Amino acid sequence: MSSSSDSPVVRGQVASGAQALRVPDLRQGAWTRLGPDSGLADGATENTLAVVAERTRKAAQSQGYVQGWTDGRREAQAVLAEERMRLAQQARVEQERHDAEHAAAIEALTAAAGRVRAVVAAVCAQVEEAATDLASDLTETLVGETVAICQEPGITSVRRALALMPESPFVRLRLHPDAAEGADHEALAQRGVTVVPDPSLGRIDSVVETDEQVVDLRLSSALDRVREVLR
Repeated sequence: MSSSSDSPVVRGQVASGAQALRVPDLRQGAWTRLGPDSGLADGATENTLAVVAERTRKAAQSQGYVQGWTDGRREAQAVLAEERMRLAQQARVEQERHDAEHAAAIEALTAAAGRVRAVVAAVCAQVEEAATDLASDLTETLVGETVAICQEPGITSVRRALALMPESPFVRLRLHPDAAEGADHEALAQRGVTVVPDPSLGRIDSVVETDEQVVDLRLSSALDRVREVLR
C-alpha cells in the first residue's frame, strides 16, 4: 500500500474509457449562477435579472391572455355566426310552413265560401221559383173565383174588348158560347162587330179580330204574361 499523496494515474484500457466526474454546481444565486463567475451571487445583478425575468414572465402571460382572448373571441364569433345561420334557416322553414298552412286555410275558406254561395243561390232560386209559382197560383185562383161568381160573362167579355179598342173597327169577336148567347148582337152589329161563338174559349175569354191584328184576351194568356213578369 502506497502512502504517496500524488493522485492516482489510470493507464491502459481503463484510461481510454474513463469519463470526467460531474460535480453539481453549488454556487448561490438563482440567476447569476447561470452566467459567468464574475457576477456570481452579486445582489444587484441578481435583483436586476429577477426584475427582468418577472417582467418577461408577465409580458408572456399577458400576451398569452391576449392571444387566448383573441382566439376565444374569434371562435365565439364563428359559433355565433353558425348559430345565427341555423336560426335563420329554422325561421325560414317555419315561415314557409306557416305560409303553406295559411294558403291552405285561405283555399279551404274560399272553397267553403264558394259552396255556401252555390247553396244560397240554389235556395234563393228555389224560393223565387216557389214564390213565383205561389203568386201565379194565387192569381189564377183569385181570377178563377171572380169568373165563377161573374153573373154576365158575355157582357164582361164584350166590355173588355170594347175598352181595349174603343176606336178600332171590329170584324169578329170570338166568345165562349154562353157569353156569345148573352151578348147584345144588335148593338154590336151597329159597330160592325160580328159575334162568333168559340167553344175553345173560357167563359170570360175573348179574341178580337180586326183587319190589321188579332188581340188575345183569353184568361190563360193573361196568366201566362203574369207568370213571365213574376219570373
